[in-house]
Amino acid sequence: METSKIYQLMTKYRMSIFGLAVIWIFFRHTFYYNQVSYSFFSPIVQIGDCGVDIFMFLSGFGLYFSYTKYLKKIEFYKKRVLRIIPTVILLLSLFAVSKDVLQGHAPTTIFHPGYWFFSVYANYWFIGAILLFYALYPFVFYCIRKNAFVTAIFAFVLSIAGISSIHFLCVGPFGQLVVYFARFPIFVLGAVFAHHQKLLTYNKSILILFLLSIPCLIYFPKDFQRLMYFPLAIAVSVFLPQILDNVPSIFENAFNFFGRMSLEFYLIHVFLLGMGFIGWLNTKFDIYIYICVFFAYIATTICSYLSSIVISSVTKRLYR
Repeated sequence: METSKIYQLMTKYRMSIFGLAVIWIFFRHTFYYNQVSYSFFSPIVQIGDCGVDIFMFLSGFGLYFSYTKYLKKIEFYKKRVLRIIPTVILLLSLFAVSKDVLQGHAPTTIFHPGYWFFSVYANYWFIGAILLFYALYPFVFYCIRKNAFVTAIFAFVLSIAGISSIHFLCVGPFGQLVVYFARFPIFVLGAVFAHHQKLLTYNKSILILFLLSIPCLIYFPKDFQRLMYFPLAIAVSVFLPQILDNVPSIFENAFNFFGRMSLEFYLIHVFLLGMGFIGWLNTKFDIYIYICVFFAYIATTICSYLSSIVISSVTKRLYR
């Protein structure tokens, strides 16, 4: 398959796009956990959930090409699992022990199966969702090869039906599944765009679709609003590489730095913000809330960098 120029740029700047996405998610979560307001930038921050859709789109896009390299599905799954599971196990174990110690309890949470299920399902739902989508990918790949556009339409129909059913049935704790259903279409669209690369060249159509989706992002109910992030996620994934290719490399290097440790950054910042780190800084030291956000950002960056080094050495040993 002849690769398009946009594909080449997306591949070149893939980690930088991940970096922007995870930073965007961080600031979105400062609003979610601490209701931090960012004045004129608040509307942009509040749709930071789109950072997750960017991850999903690029994951589906990249998997399309990597899947064809493996003659055996077991090799495909092995690479995916080794990228995620060691990081998740190590950091979630550390989080469990840290939380127990901070609360003055014996570090026993780590041994409770319910902790692992609940953490992945609710607090770190992205991990559960991406692992599920990885498991489904061979089937998605097969369907896209048969008829990509029908597959995309079916993904949206399934998503709407799933979200509607959860609301109608009031299924309690299973309500968290709405975020799984809401992100499935953008994951499938990533693979569709990889299969039909010419779609990446329709810059005007992507931009118009994004502009038309803005009212939906404002007025749709939250769970259905998540479905409308896909034009923005696609627009960022297509236009950002073109921008980075024409600006000083310092911007690309900065985003790339965070992109390479995006999984660690995601997990650590959710833990710190969920534990009330910003609120603790604000009340303990009586400092301006934006300074608290800055310290939380720096703390997350340092912890992510150090953990990525350790985890990288562990995973290299597992590959041997």
